[in-house]
Amino acid sequence: MAIAIRTSQRRRPGLEAARAYPVAAGLAGGGLLVAGALLPWVTFYQGLVALRGTQGRDGMALLGLGIAAIAAALLHGARPGAASRSMLAAIGVSASALAAWVLAQLLGSLQQAQSDPLALSALGPGALVAAAGAVVVLSSLLAWPRRAAEAADSTPLVSP
Repeated sequence: MAIAIRTSQRRRPGLEAARAYPVAAGLAGGGLLVAGALLPWVTFYQGLVALRGTQGRDGMALLGLGIAAIAAALLHGARPGAASRSMLAAIGVSASALAAWVLAQLLGSLQQAQSDPLALSALGPGALVAAAGAVVVLSSLLAWPRRAAEAADSTPLVSP
């Protein structure tokens, strides 16, 4: 009867970085998504009136995606695996698509609002911060490990 012993002492630095990067990207990007949803997206009258992202459905959706990205990153940090990486990647794709759509709509609306000389409208930092956060969460796809690297890390040290 052969006993296979697996130890955690045999680690490769590249694999550790590949496991840590999605966690860091998810936490940082999720934080930026949450901050971007809470910041003003458009200001009127030289900044006297600010419209925040959370005043609409799109901002609330980006806020929810930011919280989901943080939760998925913490899940991937606690139990790394393909499921948690896939969840983080899906959140990144969704948040990036929504943030791009929000920016396109916001810039179109802002162009119409700037035609009124009394409104004095300007783009706020919120939508740009949220879009940057979505791209950071999406960058967690860059650390997708190769199958050979995963297999090399999970091979037993003592074999029959």
